[in-house]
Amino acid sequence: MSKDSIEQWLRDHADPIKADFRKKKFNISADGVLGIDNAQLKEYAKQLPKDPELGRMLFKSELYESRLLVSKFFPPKALNMDDVHAWTSTFENWEITDSFSMAIYARSPIALEIIRSYAAHEGEFQRRSSFASMAAYCSKRNKDEDERYLSFFELIKEGALDERLYVKKAVSWALRSIGKRNSRLFKASIDLAQELLTMPSPSAIWIAKDVLKELRSKQF
Repeated sequence: MSKDSIEQWLRDHADPIKADFRKKKFNISADGVLGIDNAQLKEYAKQLPKDPELGRMLFKSELYESRLLVSKFFPPKALNMDDVHAWTSTFENWEITDSFSMAIYARSPIALEIIRSYAAHEGEFQRRSSFASMAAYCSKRNKDEDERYLSFFELIKEGALDERLYVKKAVSWALRSIGKRNSRLFKASIDLAQELLTMPSPSAIWIAKDVLKELRSKQF
């Protein structure tokens, strides 16, 4: 299947009304948006080969859904940091950020490098990609030692000071994901949230309350 045939399929399924709805309802806007939702793209992706070169070509498209589609079939093991830098630099909303972070970045052999590379990035969605990847990494890895997750705490403390909406939501997501892994990490995450609660930062306090509300409802 060629890049041109895929882009033609996308154009054939464009829905301007849906694009407008997604922008108003979910704050999803982007250059070249057609109005095709994730469920449609995921189903279509089942027909595509897991070809990294095809994915790299598609991501260069001017069509937003072409770029988003890459997250549905690109093999995480084929990912390299050149891909990450090229793609992440273009992230312009939470949908594409989370789609790549969860489906590819967190599953890749270079997940930890990605997390640490973008944790202090100046861009809102670029920084979000670090914490979204962290959150997804926590839920997809079963054999790592607790120390690996505890090592994320310094990044979380620094990220918690970022007042931007999509960063602080991702930081909370990451800490909640760590706290759900086991009883030791649950306690450590509660302790960190209590520490954030004392910081003179509205964002840190918001994150702390968000984390404590969810984790305290869990049982270990």
